[in-house]
Amino acid sequence: MKPDDLQVYTIVKIEQDLIEETFPFYTACLGFGMYAMHFFIVYVFLGFSDQSLVLDRIIWMGTYITPYIFHFWMLAAISILIVLFFRDYRKGIRQIKLEPNQITLYPKQKKQEPQVLSFEHSIQTLFLPEKNTSFKIDAENRSLLLPSTLYSPAILKIAQFYDAKLVKEETNDKSEFQDED
Repeated sequence: MKPDDLQVYTIVKIEQDLIEETFPFYTACLGFGMYAMHFFIVYVFLGFSDQSLVLDRIIWMGTYITPYIFHFWMLAAISILIVLFFRDYRKGIRQIKLEPNQITLYPKQKKQEPQVLSFEHSIQTLFLPEKNTSFKIDAENRSLLLPSTLYSPAILKIAQFYDAKLVKEETNDKSEFQDED
């Protein structure tokens, strides 16, 4: 067997925690929205309807309504967590197989088919933009855009495999064409 016949590849295991990134944000937005709605109902709506009963209504809302807001918030937060768990399980990647001219993404669900990304030449540059959430190959510039949620040692392993330079954000070519005054 010749050394040229051997297939060169490496496998990168991914530890994605999509829930960890989105759950605190969604629950904080939910809590702030519930607080704003409570403030709107008590102070604005009930306060302007009858000025003589403002204090009584505030006490009534604080005594009988506010305790239930916390329970609703907890129930809604648990529901958000369940939805995000299923989304994370459906969208996540468990490992990546790197080959010189091909990348194979293996989803967390083993029943799904792996996604194969192929290109003509090997990768020279790895981009890590902040808002990118999926793998994209730019065959013309021989670059690979990685998701921002990717585990950082995996990024270094990909860069070492392709002997590519790692750029934290996409370069913006608009600055080159600005007028100088």
